[in-house]
Amino acid sequence: MSWSEIALICETTLLIVLLIYFLIHKFKKKNDVIADQNEEIEIVNGVRYKKTADEQNQNLALKKGDQILKRGKYYQVGEGLDVLAGTYTLLVADGDVTSVNIKISGLVKEFKHGSTLILAEGDNLEPLSSNIVLR
Repeated sequence: MSWSEIALICETTLLIVLLIYFLIHKFKKKNDVIADQNEEIEIVNGVRYKKTADEQNQNLALKKGDQILKRGKYYQVGEGLDVLAGTYTLLVADGDVTSVNIKISGLVKEFKHGSTLILAEGDNLEPLSSNIVLR
């Protein structure tokens, strides 16, 4: 076997692997689009909701980068800690609840669903009355 034959075998193998890779990603992307079309999502005031049979009990559809904070758990704000400092949209994650009490650095305040929450380095955060999503 000469070097040219070995090179030809390697090139052919590489092309087959690349072809398989692109075919897999093409079908995966196509299936993701079909799944998104089948899933009924409603956008209300800039917030995505999955439609359910019971309109009273809408579930929040999470997006990439959303952080879920559990009720009664203590979170620290800062780089390398639980939550990064910054500006977030606060979403209440529990059913029909429209507002939530949150303790931020020792002070308890009521926030409405969809309100803006600004967190600074060193803040402490504890959702008291409901689970929340920071977007």
